[in-house]
Amino acid sequence: MLRRLRFAIPLLVSLAGCQLLFQSPQLTLTDLRMSGVGLGGTTLTAFLTVRNPNLFDVTTVRITYELVVEDKPAGKGVYDTPFTVPGRGEVPLEFPMQLGWGAALGGLGSAFGKGEINSVTRGVVTTRFFFGDLDVPYEIRSRIADPEKDKAPPP
Repeated sequence: MLRRLRFAIPLLVSLAGCQLLFQSPQLTLTDLRMSGVGLGGTTLTAFLTVRNPNLFDVTTVRITYELVVEDKPAGKGVYDTPFTVPGRGEVPLEFPMQLGWGAALGGLGSAFGKGEINSVTRGVVTTRFFFGDLDVPYEIRSRIADPEKDKAPPP
């Protein structure tokens, strides 16, 4: 029993150290463009920058997303093409997001009414390590505003 503990304790300490030394990848939305229109809705292309604050490379195997526009679910999906972000580096990433017509039209109605569209993208980034996969939740809030609505009226 004591021999097993001598082996298990260093293993647990080293795994805990890896967890403490690991910093979550950071996602930044750099652009969002409409890239297609169909009967079921529209396709937006999200342009992201995935930054790795760690000293070592991080392989991402999956990114899930759920898009909420003006507090209404608008679409969800999975980007499941693996890629590696070098240590202290960043990788540009673009992937399509399906948006139903109800959400798209609701967002446009909000833009006409108050001059802005607020959205939240939530999901999980799954990274792969030698000891298994690690799921890291994320949330990106964005606001698309009409610059004319933001201007103060002339005196």
